[in-house]
Amino acid sequence: MLAFESVIALFLIVLTGYAARKTGLIEEKGLRTLTSLVLFIATPAIAIEKMQREPTAELIRDLMVTFFLGTAIMLVCGAVGYLLFKGAQNHRRMAAAHLCMLSNCGFMGYPVVLALLGEDAMILAVMFNASFNVLAWTIGVLLLNSGRKISLRKVLLTPALIGSALGLIFFLARIKLPAILHDPMETLGSLTTPLSMLVIGARMVGQSPRGFIDRRLWLLSGLRLIVFPAATFYIAGWIGAPTAVQIVVTLLVAMPNATVSAMQAEHYGTDGSFATNSVALSTALSMLTIPLLCSVLGLGT
Repeated sequence: MLAFESVIALFLIVLTGYAARKTGLIEEKGLRTLTSLVLFIATPAIAIEKMQREPTAELIRDLMVTFFLGTAIMLVCGAVGYLLFKGAQNHRRMAAAHLCMLSNCGFMGYPVVLALLGEDAMILAVMFNASFNVLAWTIGVLLLNSGRKISLRKVLLTPALIGSALGLIFFLARIKLPAILHDPMETLGSLTTPLSMLVIGARMVGQSPRGFIDRRLWLLSGLRLIVFPAATFYIAGWIGAPTAVQIVVTLLVAMPNATVSAMQAEHYGTDGSFATNSVALSTALSMLTIPLLCSVLGLGT
């Protein structure tokens, strides 16, 4: 399947989620349940299952490069947002920095990487997502509520991070899950794509078009979907990152703003509506930018 067709197939599931929520087929309680299934079951399962690989020196190197490159890129993107919004009110500036730092690399990134690059690339996506979770629950919390202490327990108990850690331990220790465990783990992990796409579509319901008039939202989307991925691709190539790492990290940075940005902003009372509108707008625009990026990168052709 061509890259364009792969991405369109994913967005058709997004539209299905939107329609199901709009018509009441998926209610708020059901949406929370779907989100929990993705966070607590599907995502950890796919993280563990995709790490069931032979730990060659080359693969270990690629994983290390992915983790540290991803961490550096996300921190730099967050700093760019913080500097660009220096004239805004403090809560808006912090929300912008958070939105710039984090992309939707899990909910949306996993399905896109799987569809475009296949099974082999998923282990790199899992490592990038591990970095994402560490930053989201440390720097992310500090940005949105500077007076709140970081809970190390909460960071360590993030479901996706637990899955990544277990997967990495099994990977390095060469522990292979028996078929009786591996097969159901693989099946549960395969739920990540359809469930996460449904959740993304359902969460776009209720966003007023008036909320998208703010030019700062368009600036954030431009940075998230175009500027940051282009810079990531160039930097990864400049430092000599392996091609697979360069492509995967670029794709994950090119995902729309992270859902966790809106959820944390709402939780900590830091411009939740602005963050929610930014996530919704960037998600809608990504239907155009992701296929365009794939075309530029020559994926799926």
